[in-house]
Amino acid sequence: MGVPQDSILGPTLFSVYINDVALAAGDSLIHLYADDTILYTSGPSLDTVLSNLQTSFNAIQHSFRGLQLLLNTSKTKCTLFNRSLPAPARPTSINTLDGSDLEYVDIYKYLGVWLDCKLSFQTHIKHLQSKIKSRVGFLFRNKASFTHAVKLILVKLTILPILDFGDVIYKIASNTLLSKLNAVYHSAIRFVTEALLLKPTYNLAQTTTSFPTIFILLLCTPIFLFLLCTFFYCKSTIPVFYLLYCIYFATMAFFLPLPPLSHLICSHRI
Repeated sequence: MGVPQDSILGPTLFSVYINDVALAAGDSLIHLYADDTILYTSGPSLDTVLSNLQTSFNAIQHSFRGLQLLLNTSKTKCTLFNRSLPAPARPTSINTLDGSDLEYVDIYKYLGVWLDCKLSFQTHIKHLQSKIKSRVGFLFRNKASFTHAVKLILVKLTILPILDFGDVIYKIASNTLLSKLNAVYHSAIRFVTEALLLKPTYNLAQTTTSFPTIFILLLCTPIFLFLLCTFFYCKSTIPVFYLLYCIYFATMAFFLPLPPLSHLICSHRI
């Protein structure tokens, strides 16, 4: 009978329909998101990686055919990720069942994130910088029409979500790239606070008020919840609680160091 297009049940039923495709991945790993499928593997040598990938890719194609699904060859790409070694000049091609070769690309956009072969995220951050610049520029050109409260809401709704999406990559990106995002982020703060261009960014951050995201992360951790219960039910152990909290926070800061951009966004959120 089928399900109408754009129905509520459509995505769920489709996910159930293709769920068994993941069983054919073999030694490779697979991620399914709606009609996007990503197949990846790793190994000690390039030949091993390509051999495993070809075997898994063939099995996936047979699964697609069994489900009467067509592989879009023109949109199927290959990327070799290697942060240290130079990329090979002519890697062995990955072939489809009909004999066509998949194209190798150095940059690929997957679920809104630009992935480059060196995992530097340079392309992704440049796109973020360009998108935020255009939005901040529009806000500045029309700032006379907005009150302070409206400016704050506009930045929260149009600028911060761009920075928050995929923010885990900020731990990998270089400080040079993150400084570019810091610059446009400071511009958004200046739009809200109407601060002068030469005002120090540290003072800019102090003029903004909001609940820091870093505390939300701490509240969600079991260790912090245990310490919180100790504080409320054993108030005589407040010094012990404070000492444990300091040790815990220092451990988090040591093992999970935040880059400048993440620190700025989490600690001085508008």
